[in-house]
Amino acid sequence: ISLFLASGLLMSAATTTAIGAKCWYAVKKGHIANVLSIAGSAALAMGLVAASASQPLQTLSYYVCLFTGVPAVTGLISVAAFWRTYRLTTSDFQRAAIHPIWARARPFALNTALVIAVLEVKYIIMSQLVGSRDIVFYNVVDRVFLGAYLLFGAALQVLWPEVTELSATNNWDGILRHVRHYLLLGASFMIAVMVAFIELKPWILSFLSPKESLAIPNAL
Repeated sequence: ISLFLASGLLMSAATTTAIGAKCWYAVKKGHIANVLSIAGSAALAMGLVAASASQPLQTLSYYVCLFTGVPAVTGLISVAAFWRTYRLTTSDFQRAAIHPIWARARPFALNTALVIAVLEVKYIIMSQLVGSRDIVFYNVVDRVFLGAYLLFGAALQVLWPEVTELSATNNWDGILRHVRHYLLLGASFMIAVMVAFIELKPWILSFLSPKESLAIPNAL
């Protein structure tokens, strides 16, 4: 229970990562958020390397704290740095602005909640319908394409401030041009990732699952 509570608190703190990133992008300094994200990923990778080299192997508590603690720390650093850079105070926050902001954000919040519900329930359904080996196959493929999705998502984050400015000036042609461009770019990127995965599949599988002999069909 204590591990569950600790991981829950750290995950809650990790939500500040997205808040800090949006704050930096809002002032057109998104590179700071990207640097902090890269630093967090590097720290996570070093933690995993250190764990794999240790004897005996680290406990479950170590991995839970590593995967939830690193995003929490980087997120808090991001928010604190933004707060200190722009010398914000509690008087800078206007309660009257909360209602109109929430009114516009509510549909997006509902959509996000539904997406999370759909994505997180998949393992519960698979545990009742398919075998454990098939779940491993799915998990490996999911992780590979999730990494590709996160990379493309980072590129999209840079686009949002510009789209916001275009929408404020009712420049819908410019927005549609960006949408077409990024749809083409995204489709090309995912096709390239798919081809690379098929070509490098033996190496990727041996790296992700060195103790298991996996053979994932190309159709999957």
